[in-house]
Amino acid sequence: MRKKTYVYMALLAALVTIPTGCKKQEPIAETIPVETPAPEEEKPAAVDEGKLREYLTDLTSTIRYTGSEEEKASAEIIQKVLTDFGYETSLQTFEADKASGTNVIAVKKASGPAPDILIVSAHHDSVAYGPGADDNASGVAVLLETARVLAGLPTDTEIRFVSFAGEEEGRLGSRAYVESLTDAERQRVIGDIQVDMLGYIHDYNVELGTIDGEPTMLGDLLQANAKTILGEDWKYTMEEMSDHSSFVRGQMPGVVVSQDFLGYENHTIQDRADIIDDKKLADAANVLVQTMADIMSANTESLLVESREVNNLLDGAYIQQPDRVIYFGMDRTYTENEIGETGTLDEARSRKDEYGDEYTYYDYPMKWFGGADILPTTYCYRNGYLESIEIHGEKAGISFDDMQELIAGQYGQATDAVEVDYGNQFGWPDSIHRKYFTLAPKEGEDYSLTLVDCSEGRNIIHEYDLSADAETFKDLDDREKKLLDMAYEVIPEEYRSLVTKYTIYTDGIGGQLGYTSPADEETNVGGMTLAIDVEDAFNKDGSFRNLTRTYKSLVHEFGHVLSENASQVDVTKEGDLPKIFYPTEEYTKDAYIRKFYEKFVADVEEPYSTYAAQNPTWCVDSYAATNVSEDFAEDFMLFVLTNKPEDTTAVSSQKILFFYDFDELVKIRDYIRTNLNL
Repeated sequence: MRKKTYVYMALLAALVTIPTGCKKQEPIAETIPVETPAPEEEKPAAVDEGKLREYLTDLTSTIRYTGSEEEKASAEIIQKVLTDFGYETSLQTFEADKASGTNVIAVKKASGPAPDILIVSAHHDSVAYGPGADDNASGVAVLLETARVLAGLPTDTEIRFVSFAGEEEGRLGSRAYVESLTDAERQRVIGDIQVDMLGYIHDYNVELGTIDGEPTMLGDLLQANAKTILGEDWKYTMEEMSDHSSFVRGQMPGVVVSQDFLGYENHTIQDRADIIDDKKLADAANVLVQTMADIMSANTESLLVESREVNNLLDGAYIQQPDRVIYFGMDRTYTENEIGETGTLDEARSRKDEYGDEYTYYDYPMKWFGGADILPTTYCYRNGYLESIEIHGEKAGISFDDMQELIAGQYGQATDAVEVDYGNQFGWPDSIHRKYFTLAPKEGEDYSLTLVDCSEGRNIIHEYDLSADAETFKDLDDREKKLLDMAYEVIPEEYRSLVTKYTIYTDGIGGQLGYTSPADEETNVGGMTLAIDVEDAFNKDGSFRNLTRTYKSLVHEFGHVLSENASQVDVTKEGDLPKIFYPTEEYTKDAYIRKFYEKFVADVEEPYSTYAAQNPTWCVDSYAATNVSEDFAEDFMLFVLTNKPEDTTAVSSQKILFFYDFDELVKIRDYIRTNLNL
C-alpha cells in the first residue's frame, strides 16, 4: 500500500498586503493532498537455482529423523548458513513424549518499535527410512534461498525464518516453538508461511493450504504474486497436516505452500534429490521473495489488523472435519499428533475399574459439525488406547434440538432412533469414516453426545475376472470404471489370468487400501484375488482422494500376485522359509521371494520389524519392515514407479535393484510406466 504525503499551506493575513479600499480577506488555511512518489527501494538479489540445488544436496546426504544425531547436525548446518547471511540465530531444543529435536530460529530485526512479525518456516526432519528430499529438504532449500536474497534488504517488519524438527511426529517442533512465544509476540504476528514439499519432478500445481480451506491475508498476497510472476493460479485447499496449523492453534494465522501431488517416493528411501526440479523450486522461491519484499517495504503499512480480518481462526480450537477419520484403538500420542493438541487430564474422572482396566480422560477444545462454537470434547482412553469421545455441546449452551439439527446438517437425518427414559435417542452411523454418533437425552435439559468406532469389516461391492471380455464391465459406475481402467494400466494382458477376482470393496477410509489372497486357499488353484478399497481411492463425487496412493496400492498388490500365485507357491504344503508372511507356504525353487529371501533376509536373526527399526536403511519404508512378503511388494512398487537408484550403498536400494535382474519384470515396469506417463 502506498502512503500519501499531505502538504499543509497556510496563507496568513500578516503576510498579505491588502490594497486600500479593498475588502479585507480572512486568512485561509487548506489541506492539499499531493501524491508523491514512493522512495526508490532496494531490490532483492536474484534467486539462484544453483544455490537451491546446493542446499538440497547437502540436506539429503543423510536421513534426518527427529532426535537423531543427523537431525541435530542438519539443524546446526542450517543455523550456520543463516548466521553467515547475517541473521541473529539460535537453536531451540525440545522434548515431547518419545521424541526430541532441534529447531533453528533466525531473526531479522525491524527498524521501528513493536513491529509486525512475519514468520516463514519449513521442517528439516525426515522419516526414519528416507532422506526426505521432497519432504521436506525442498522446503528448507526455499527457506534458505529466500533468506539469502532478502538478507540485505531493510525492513520495518520483523522477519523470522524457522526450521522445525518433529513435523513427521505430529508437528512437535512447531508446537514447542509456538508455546515458547509470549502473548505480546503472538499479538504482533501477522502470520506464518510454511513451505512444505515443493518442486516434485513430475507435473504438479502449487496450493495454498489452510486448516479450513478459506483464504488468509498472506495466502492472498502469495496468490496475487504467483499470478503476476508465474501466470499461475495458486488455489486454496483444506490442509492441516503441517506446521502452519500449530500457529493457528496458537491463535495466529497460518498458510502452507505445497504441491498438490504426493510423489510415489514420499516417505521412502527413494525420496532423493534427483526427484526435485530446480526451476520449480526457484519459481516458488521467487513468489515468496516478492511477497516478503512487499511486506518488508517501508511503503507498506502495518498488516496486523488485516491479517486478523481476512480469516479469524484465532480461538485455538481444532476443527474436526466430517471426512476426517478418527482412529479408535490408537494411543494418546498418536491421536494428539493427529489433532496437534495436548489434552488436559481430567483427574477427577480418571479411574481403574474392578477388572483392572485403567480409564483416563483428556479434554480438548474442538469445533464439530461446521459450527462456530467451541465444544469441550473429552477423549476416553482405556489402558492407554482411544475408546470413545464425548462432545459436550450442553457446556457451550447448545440445546438438544439445536445439536440434533447441527449434526443433521452434516450427516443428514438420524437413521437410528429409539425411545429412552427422557425422550428419543438418535444415532448417526458413518461407516465410511468409521464413527458412530449417539445423541441421548437426560433428565431436564441435559443430554449426552458420544462417538465410538463404527468399523464394519470388508464390504465386497463387486468382483471381476480381469481376463473376461470387456463387455462384461460396461454397466459400471464411474468410480468402479476408473478402478478397472487402472487395473488394465498396471497389469499387462498376459498376466491378467492370474487375477480371477478383481475385487472392489471397502472397509471404510483409512483401513486396508488393498489386499491379495489365493482365490481358493484349500486347493491352490483358481488364480488370485486382488482387492482395492473404493472409498480410500475416491471421494464421493468421483474425484481421487489420493491418486498417487491408489496407484501405489495397486502396483504393490500386483507385486503380491506375481510372487504368490500358484506358479510361485503351494499354499497346501508346509515350507522351509521361517520368516515369510504365510509361514506354512512352500515356495518353489525359482520363486521370486525365495531368491529375495536368500539374498537379503536369510542371515538376519532378529524379528523382521526389530531388525528394520535398528537399521533404517535396510527397508525402503516403514510398511516394508512388516515381513518379507510386504518388503518384496513395497520394493516392487518402488522399482516400477520410481527412478532407478543411483546410490547402491543402502540395502534398501539394493532391494529395488534386485528386480532389474529379471527381464520379465523389467518389461512389466516399462508397460506400467508408459501407461502412467512416467
